[in-house]
Amino acid sequence: MRLKPALLTALSCSLALAQPASSPLRPPITGYSHIGLIEANGEAAGRFYADQFGWPLIQEKKSDGVARYFVSADQYIELLPPPENFDSAKSVVDHIAFTTPDAEGIRRYLKSMGVAVPAKVTAEGKGRYSLMVRDFEGNKIEFVQGGSPRGAHNPAAAPPISTHIIHMGLATRDDADMRRFYIDILGFHQFWKGWRVPGKVSWDQVQVPDGTDWLEFMLGLPPDGTTAQLRLADHYAPGMKDVDVALNLLRSREMTVPEHKVMSPMLDGRPKWSTHDPSGTRVELMEFKPIQDPCCTPYTGGQPDR
Repeated sequence: MRLKPALLTALSCSLALAQPASSPLRPPITGYSHIGLIEANGEAAGRFYADQFGWPLIQEKKSDGVARYFVSADQYIELLPPPENFDSAKSVVDHIAFTTPDAEGIRRYLKSMGVAVPAKVTAEGKGRYSLMVRDFEGNKIEFVQGGSPRGAHNPAAAPPISTHIIHMGLATRDDADMRRFYIDILGFHQFWKGWRVPGKVSWDQVQVPDGTDWLEFMLGLPPDGTTAQLRLADHYAPGMKDVDVALNLLRSREMTVPEHKVMSPMLDGRPKWSTHDPSGTRVELMEFKPIQDPCCTPYTGGQPDR
C-alpha cells in the first residue's frame, strides 16, 4: 500500500508530537524499495525473473555488473556480482532497502539517534537519493527516495506474477537487538509473533511505520547453521490475491510447481508456496490476506490489498 502525500503529511505531524523537540523528525518509511542479492549467473537470473516471474530487466547505462528487475514503480530486485573472496556458503542477501520520501531527513534522524550514517546521501540521478546504514546485527539497510530506477525495460513475460513485495525475512541471532533498531529507533511496530513450540518464538514480524510491508526476524537458527538452513531463513515474499493464479502462470512458463498452493503448515494463516531463485534465495509466493486466524498471536496491523 502506498500512502498519498496528504496522508504522509498527517503522519509526519503526528510523529512530530511523539518525538522530543530537540530531535529531527523521522520521515515516513512506507515499505520496501528493493532486495539486494548477490548473484553470479545472469542468464539463469534472467530466465527466473524476466521469463518466469515477468519482471523485466531495467536497461541502464552502467558498467558495474548490477542487474535490476522491475517489480513496480516503487520496487525492484537488485542482483550484484559476487565480491572478491565471497563465501557462497553464507548469506547471499547483500542488503534490503526501504522507501522514504526524504532520504536526507532519514540520515539526519538516524544520526541524532546515534546510528552511524554517511556524511551525505547518494544522489543517483533522476530524483533518486539513497543512504546505507547497518542494523544492530550488521545487516546492510538502505533507504531510497524516488522510486525504481528509470529506464527502458527488456522484454519479459506478461502478466507479472506480482507487483508488490510484501515482506522480507532475515536470519536473526538476537531478537532484542533487532527490535531496538527497528521498533525503538525506526518506529516499526509489532505485527505478529508465531512459534512451533509454545513460548519459544520462531517468527517475529514487525511492520513498517507508514505502510503494510513487514520484516520477519527468523529465529532459532543454530550458531553452526547449514547453508540450507540459512537459505530457508533468508527470503522475500511477492504478494498476490491468489497463489494458484501465480502457479498457473509459472507452470505455463516451464517452471515445475505443485498442482495446488501449499496450505500447511499455515501457522500465519496465509496460503503460500516457496521456490528458490538462482542465487539460492527463497522466494515465498504469498497471498495478501490470511484466510484463517494465525496461531499464537493475532495480527496487529493492516494487511496489503494489492
